[in-house]
Amino acid sequence: MAHVMVSYKREDEPRVAVLVRALRAHGLEVWWDQALPGGESWRQHIESAIDQAGCVVVAWSHGSTGPDGGFVRDEANRAKARGVLVPVLIDPVTPPLGFGELQAIDLKRWKGSPKDPFLLDLVAVCRAKLESKPVPPAKAPSVRLYRRVRTGALSALSAGFLWMLSSNFGGVQGAICGIPVAQPLVSDACGAIHLGGRPDREERLAWKLRGPARSHHPLPERGLSPDGRRSAGCGDGEPLDHLVGLAAHGARLCAPVSAAARLGRGGAGRRADTRQNRCGDALRADGRQ
Repeated sequence: MAHVMVSYKREDEPRVAVLVRALRAHGLEVWWDQALPGGESWRQHIESAIDQAGCVVVAWSHGSTGPDGGFVRDEANRAKARGVLVPVLIDPVTPPLGFGELQAIDLKRWKGSPKDPFLLDLVAVCRAKLESKPVPPAKAPSVRLYRRVRTGALSALSAGFLWMLSSNFGGVQGAICGIPVAQPLVSDACGAIHLGGRPDREERLAWKLRGPARSHHPLPERGLSPDGRRSAGCGDGEPLDHLVGLAAHGARLCAPVSAAARLGRGGAGRRADTRQNRCGDALRADGRQ
């Protein structure tokens, strides 16, 4: 089977070497001027390689399209006349005059992956040229478009989820922090970032160390319920009938407020005292205190 020839500007040799290796990895026989034997006419060998090639890949770059790229353009003209020219772009350049009607395969963003869609398009075109078959339609542009749409959709979904999480839309914080998987690690993590009203690990362990001896249904003085949620006390607007029900089971509802704290809080302290007195009155009326 005929070989694939690669034409390029000398300054692009490191990038072209990666391309040659990738084409060979796909089973193509590739010739480039690195295979020239020493001591012989290089022009004669290049002309022979072009004439025998079933496909000539020309790498358009800043160098090969510039003033010093005449030799690459000569090779491209010879390959075009034979109908075996396959142009590729390795830099963001416009092909020279006379080559713009041929669609160049875009390798500007190619990083050397043998599975890159644009490289696979190049391999498919080379094989079609070598086998004298019609050139297959390019697939890489549609793959790139799909990837861009997918990336945009994922970004939009991520932004929407973060908004729902930050605003606690639909109680999503509680739903996430209360999932029955990997607990209590998930709940501790939520507490560490103040999410879903959960205690952090230190708060949870501190309550756990209190043990069940203090009461039948104890509530921690820091406002934490036995299931790890923050709960309101007497001063937080908790309904009295609910507090009475809790006290019926021996729960400690309100932490005592010192005289100094009352004096220091002024009007706010007096309102808190009034609220605590109402708690006490309600509990005594129920006969539980």
